[in-house]
This record gives sequence, structure tokens and C-alpha cells, in this order.
Amino acid sequence: MQPSSATDGSGGGGSNLRRWGPIVGIVVVIAIIAVVVIVSSGGDDKKTASTSSGSTSSSGGTSSLPAGAVPFSQKGNRTDLTFSDKCDQSTGKLAMPYFFTQECFANVADNGGATAKGVTGDSITVVVYIAPDTDPILDFITGPIQDNDTAAQKQATYEGFTKMFQDYFQTYGRKVNLKFLNGSGSSDDEVSARADAVKAAEEMGAFAVWGGPVLAPAWTEEIKARGVICLGCPAIPDPKPTVFPITASGDQTRQVLAEYVSKKLAGKNAEFAGEDDFKSKNEVTATIGMASSPAPRGSCGVSPSARRRA
Repeated sequence: MQPSSATDGSGGGGSNLRRWGPIVGIVVVIAIIAVVVIVSSGGDDKKTASTSSGSTSSSGGTSSLPAGAVPFSQKGNRTDLTFSDKCDQSTGKLAMPYFFTQECFANVADNGGATAKGVTGDSITVVVYIAPDTDPILDFITGPIQDNDTAAQKQATYEGFTKMFQDYFQTYGRKVNLKFLNGSGSSDDEVSARADAVKAAEEMGAFAVWGGPVLAPAWTEEIKARGVICLGCPAIPDPKPTVFPITASGDQTRQVLAEYVSKKLAGKNAEFAGEDDFKSKNEVTATIGMASSPAPRGSCGVSPSARRRA
């Protein structure tokens, strides 16, 4: 099965604003803690918000905000805005003890209803990938940290974190509806990964998915091809605009390694070599590639010269 080029076919007249609405946040996609928030302003809100859209620097940088998303920092002297009771109005941020606490966003009267596949006026469907309880590859990876949680325990953790963030973050009247997909194959099984991805996007109606089989980027390719947001999924060379992986793809890692070696090591003496005889000699580098299928998915760079210079 090849990656599909299908689109979600959702309503919205092709408008990016209608498709995405104001995306308030995709928060902390590390391990299992993440929150997806999507809203779409509608009706009279567009007129009011048009003077307030722009940029916000609540996290130290600036980013464009679609019409309808009004952060606390842009409240100014407006008296027509209301905020959640979970907003600390003395700071303008959510009232939760969390390092990444974000700025409050104003409520809206109309969230736009069903703005995208997996999004209705009162819910956002997020499909969570749960790996099989027995997976030789994943068990080897997680063994050293003694991660022995069962699929049921992992599901309970997802549900707990989702409820916590849902209680605080502005989701404009929508609730995150979690659906759980139990993986049908091992972490490197490309065939089952594609089949599971199609199921998540087409049968389960996901707006977004969390996770995936860690060594099967085919999962991510299928999810992306269907216009579904992919959070914490296996990395692929071109993640834009809907894939948010935790780590770089194998191709990206090799590119960084090659650039480092060519710019920092090539043509230089091994001045930090352990043996004196090596210190006046040019660097010698080597890379060992590791792959479990015809298409390499990762590599382990081993550089004798880097070792000597460390």
C-alpha cells in the first residue's frame, strides 16, 4: 500500500481560516503530555476580532494569530471580552502550576461548529496509538527504564493528562474526545503501520493522532497524506505542516552528522587523540549505518576522530 494523496474532504470552502480556525495551541508533545486545541470564529466574532488579530509574544516569541483568537495581552481597554475562570487575570496566564503555562485566550460566542474532519461544535476527535503489550523491539528500548505499564495503564495516563489540560486550556466549548487504537503489529512493521494509520484517519475520524509505531514512518506518511495532525509520531524527512515528531528523522540526523564532520573535523589534526602518535595526523572519520529494512530509517554515527577529540 502506498501513501494516499486523499484529503479530508471536510467543509469550509477551501479556506485555511475555516479549515484550521484559530489554532490556540498544540501543547507539549513530549512523551504522553499533549493537548490539541482548535477553534474557528464565526458570525459576529469575525468582525470584533478583526481588530485584535495579530501577534502574541506570551512564550517569548511572536506568532501570527487568525481572527477570533484574542490573547490576554491584547485585551487592552476592551470591556466586551470574557475569560475562563481558570485564567489568573493578575498575570494573564492560566492558573496552573506548570512551567509551560500559556497565556489566557478570550471566550467566543460562536466557535464555528464543524470546521474540519474530526471537529464538531462540541468535540475534537484525537486517536491515540497504543503499542502492543508485547513488542520485542519496544521492550528492548524501554527495558532499561523499567517501563512495564500495560496498554490499559497507558490509556488511563492519557485520559488523566487530557482531563487536566482540558480543565484549564481554552478550547472554545469543545471537549477532546480520545479514541484508542491498539497497534496491530510490532514497532517496525510498515505494513501494519499503514493499515493502522488508515484506520485512525478514515474509520475513527481523527482530527489528530498521538504517537505511533516508533520505527515505522509509514504510519506518519499515511497520517500526513490524509491531512491529519500527527503528534509525537515517527519522524519523516518532510514533516510540514502537520507532523510534530519528538526526534529528528534518520535523514535529518545523517545530514547534521555529515555537516558536523565536514565543517568541524575534516582536514584537522586529531589534537585530542589519546595516543601522541595520532595528534599530528589528520582526522579520520567513519559512519556505521544501521537499518532493519531496505530503506534505512536511522544511523549510528561512529567517528574515531570525534572520539579522540572528545
